[in-house]
Amino acid sequence: MLINLGILHNCDILGCTSVRDKNFIEGNAKTTPIKEIWSNPDSFSWNRKMTKDKLSGLCRKCLFGNRCLGGCSNTRLTMEGSIYSENKYCSYNVAVTTARKQLEKIEDIDVIMSKARKFADNGNLQLSEILLSKAIEMGCNDIGLFEFYGYVSFMLGNYLDARKANEEALKINPESAYANKGMGLSLGKLGEVDKGIEYLRKAIALSDENFTDPYYDLAVLLYENGRNEEALKVLEEGRAKYESFESVSKDLYEILTNAS
Repeated sequence: MLINLGILHNCDILGCTSVRDKNFIEGNAKTTPIKEIWSNPDSFSWNRKMTKDKLSGLCRKCLFGNRCLGGCSNTRLTMEGSIYSENKYCSYNVAVTTARKQLEKIEDIDVIMSKARKFADNGNLQLSEILLSKAIEMGCNDIGLFEFYGYVSFMLGNYLDARKANEEALKINPESAYANKGMGLSLGKLGEVDKGIEYLRKAIALSDENFTDPYYDLAVLLYENGRNEEALKVLEEGRAKYESFESVSKDLYEILTNAS
């Protein structure tokens, strides 16, 4: 998010004075008031409209991508030729790239999946994603792989990848409660809330006492979009059907009941 601007010696206005490419000049303070330049919705669009999925390389899949958006734009522009390039000078990028070189040597699918699970269980989703991507590139067409990759991608904030993975899983088994749930959550994050709700409701229809997550996830999606009454009804439905769901949903249920 842009919170400041730069003014060059000649009064040209840029989002950052380190960026000296003329294509990024938004106007000149001698001819246009700074407030007008700043308030123009088309100004600084390269920064204001930057999203993680527009970046390349590791930055597009990075756990921290939504926060830093690739770090210094000028570094990417001057060193790689584009503000959308991967930031290869980030210390996290260097560490992950070093690890990737070792992981890419693994060719056994069973070993890949086992290590990917261990990485995910230990909270290292970035390395898990690298291995799962390799398994997919190798042509593995297992629903468990796509469901797992959908989960890992979602947790990394890679919602487009998560949606695609769940699409592949649903091609194999349209009645997978897990994949329907994953698709619903991904669509919700991508702004397709109503479609996401449809998938989550289908996941609920396919779930049982051993898998009550869809109730909670649908309630959260509704709550995040200001639909508190609907969210509360979903929780009450799950709590009435499964006793075990009461403890799982306790905190959110209290929030919604206090808000109503």
